[in-house]
Amino acid sequence: MRAKVSEVVNKVIDEAAYLLDEFLWWLPAVLGIIVLSAITAFATTLTVEALVAIAVRS
Repeated sequence: MRAKVSEVVNKVIDEAAYLLDEFLWWLPAVLGIIVLSAITAFATTLTVEALVAIAVRS
């Protein structure tokens, strides 16, 4: 009985370690996409504000 409980605990720990490893592997790519999206949104906002300012002056 003790061996089975130990086996289950080891499987859970192995699976948690695997999932953490996968998460840490993909984290930089996901953060990169988020940062690029934020930069693109900021640039788009600045462009639209500039175009609106030009249109209002005309």
